[in-house]
Amino acid sequence: MSARFVTGLAASLLIASLTPATAQTTAEALDVRMDLVGQRPWHRPSSELDMDLQLRNVGTEPLDGYNVRVEVHSRVNSRTALHASFDGEAGFQTSSYTIAEPDITLGAGTTHVLSVDDPARTLSSLAAGPDDGGVYPLTLSLYDADGAGPLDTLTTPLILYPERPENPLNLALVVPLSDIPARGPDGVFRQEDGGDVRLDEAIGQSGWLTGLLGSLESEVEKGLHVGLAPSPRLVEELMDMADGYRRGGPNDEKKVGADDSAARGAVTALERLRELGESSSVQVLLTPYANPDLPSLANLPERDWFPEQIKAGEDVLDAAGLSPGRDWIFSPGSRLDAPTLEQLAFAHAGNYTFFGHSSLQPELDPTTLACPEPSPTLACPITVEVPDAVVTGYASDAALQARLLDIARDPSVEAVQRFYAELAMIHTELPGTQRVVQASLPSWQPERSSSSALFDALFDALRRAPWLSTITPAEGLGLDLPVIERTIVPELPISPSAPDASFYESIADANDAVDIFAGIQPPESLVEQLNRNLLVAQSRSWWTDEELLARGMRYAERTRDIAATELDKVFVRAPGEITLTSEEGVITLSLVNEADYPVTVRVVPQSDDVTFDPSSIEDRFEANASSQFRVSVRSQSSGIFPVRVGLETANGAEIRSPLLITVRSTTFNDVAVAITLGALAFLILFYALRGIRKRRRSARPNPEAAAP
Repeated sequence: MSARFVTGLAASLLIASLTPATAQTTAEALDVRMDLVGQRPWHRPSSELDMDLQLRNVGTEPLDGYNVRVEVHSRVNSRTALHASFDGEAGFQTSSYTIAEPDITLGAGTTHVLSVDDPARTLSSLAAGPDDGGVYPLTLSLYDADGAGPLDTLTTPLILYPERPENPLNLALVVPLSDIPARGPDGVFRQEDGGDVRLDEAIGQSGWLTGLLGSLESEVEKGLHVGLAPSPRLVEELMDMADGYRRGGPNDEKKVGADDSAARGAVTALERLRELGESSSVQVLLTPYANPDLPSLANLPERDWFPEQIKAGEDVLDAAGLSPGRDWIFSPGSRLDAPTLEQLAFAHAGNYTFFGHSSLQPELDPTTLACPEPSPTLACPITVEVPDAVVTGYASDAALQARLLDIARDPSVEAVQRFYAELAMIHTELPGTQRVVQASLPSWQPERSSSSALFDALFDALRRAPWLSTITPAEGLGLDLPVIERTIVPELPISPSAPDASFYESIADANDAVDIFAGIQPPESLVEQLNRNLLVAQSRSWWTDEELLARGMRYAERTRDIAATELDKVFVRAPGEITLTSEEGVITLSLVNEADYPVTVRVVPQSDDVTFDPSSIEDRFEANASSQFRVSVRSQSSGIFPVRVGLETANGAEIRSPLLITVRSTTFNDVAVAITLGALAFLILFYALRGIRKRRRSARPNPEAAAP
C-alpha cells in the first residue's frame, strides 16, 4: 500500500468527520476549479487509472494543501442511466479512496496538475468486476487540506474491459472532409481579415486538414477501417492550389507559383487523399459538390441544381483519382426525405446512403426496431422504399451523434470519453451478439494547436478499443445481419439555420445570367467555373452565422456580375440614322467582341416598316476583333422609321437591349407615282379640253352682227 494511499485513508476519515457547517465556512473563502485534462479511454483492473486533473485557483485566497476523493459507482445497466450519470446522477457508490496532497500550495491565479496513476483495482469493487466489461461512473471531489468542501466535483465514465469480448461491436465510422470555400467567384484565393488564406492554414504544418489526414494515414496503416467523404469543392481547391494559384489581399493580387509552400502543402494533401483512397480499409464516398442541403434543393421547383451537384462532385473526385462512383452517397448532415431519395434515383445515384434520425418516421412500437435481438438500440442496416427506388443503408444513432457534436463544440477529454462510453454501453446491451452501428464525425475544423493530437487520440482509441471493431460502411452491409424496413419522412422541415426563399431567388437570378452567357459559347472552363460558383453559393457551410450567409449571397451576386461583365464585352455598332433615296439600300453594322475568346451570337434587325435581307446574321466572331457586315434594306414607303438591332444568343436569348437607329426614306413607290401621274394627266386633259371649247366658241359667227 502506497504512502499516498495511507495518507489518503486518513484524509478520508477526516473528510467524513468534518461537520457540514465547518466545511461550508472553510470552502466559502476558496474558489478552486477542477478540470479533467487527461484520461485513459478504457482500463483493465491491473492498469493505472491514468487521469490528469487540472486545479485552477480562480479566487483570491491560496489553497494550502488539498484532498481528492475518488469514488466509483455501480455499473450502469442502460443508456438512460449512462446519460443520467453525465448529469451527475451517478448512482450507488461501491468503493472509494482519497488522494492527499498536504504540501501543495495553490496560490491565487495559479494552476496545478494532479496525475491520478493508481491502479484501477485500488477501487476494490473494480478488482472483481464482471468478465464482460462495462461502464462505471467515477466521481472525483476536491476538498481543502482539512477536508472542507467539496470545492469542485466532476463525474466521468470509467470503461472497464478485463479482456477483448468474442463479439465486439462493429462501428462504421464516416469521416467527412469539408470547409468554407477559400476560392472566390473570380478564381482568386482571398485572405481573411488580413491573415492567411483559409485553405493555406488548413494544409499548413499545424493545420486541421494536415492533422486529420496524417492521423488517418497512420491509423489506417495499423488497421483502422473508415468511410471517407471528402468535399469535392475542397478537393478541387487543393488541385487548383497545387498547380500554383492567385492569392488576393484587400488591395492587391499576386500569382503564387507551384514551388510555394502552400502549393506544396496542397500536393501533399492530395497525395495523402489518394493513398487513403487506394487502401482496402478506406471506402471513399461521393458527396455532392459543394456540401449543400439536399432536401432544400430537392424541394425547389423547376431547378436542376440537384443533379448538377451530384455530377460536379463525381467529376472532381474522378479527376483527383478517387472515383467513388454513385452507388454510395453521403448527404451532408445525413438529411434526407422522400423527394431527396426520388431525385437521387432520377440521377442514378444513392442506392446506399446514411439516414439521420429526423429523416425516418418514428415507429409506434419501438420494439419492432430491435435488431438483431430485442434491445434498446437499432444495430442493423435498414432499407427504405420510395416509388422509384429501394435504398439500403444505416440509420444514425441520435445519442452517438449528440456525443460527436459535443466533441465538435468543445473537444475536451470529458466529451471524448462520453463518446467512448456511449459505444461501450451499446456493446454491453448484447455483448454476445454481432451488431453494427454507424456514426459520422461532424464537419468541423479544430484549433490548429490541438487538431493533430485530437485526431490521433480519437482514431487510436477507436482502433484499439477491446469492445469495438471498425469497418467500412460496405463491410457492414456484408455482415450476416437482418435488414430492418423503415419509412422515410415525406418532407423534412426547413433547417432552423437555413436562409429564406430570397437567398435561392438571388442564386436563380445569377443562374439566368450565366445561362445567357453560356449561350454565346465561351470557353467551357469559364462556364463551368461560373456554374460551380452557383453550386458553392448553395453550400450549407454558409449557414453558420449571418456574416457567412452574407458571403454566400455575395458569391451568387458576384457570379452574376462576372457573367454580365463578360456579356458587356460583346456589342453592336451602327450609324444613328440612315437615309434611303431609292426603294432599296444597305446598312453597315459592326459586331465588336472585346472578350479574349471567340463568341457565337446572332444579330437581328427588326422594323415594322422596313424589310431586311438577311433577316438575321449568326456567326462565330473572333476574339478582340470588330467584324463588319452589310444588310440590305427595303422601304415600303417614304417617311422616318425606327429600326431595332437586337443581339441574341444562338438559342434566341436576348443579350442586351436592342440598339435603336432611324431610317429616313425619301423615295416614292409605284402606286404614289401612278396616282400623281394620273392626277397630272387629268389636269392637263381637263384644261386642254377647256381651251378647245373656248376656241370653238370664239370662231362661231355672231348672228346679231350679221343683221342689216
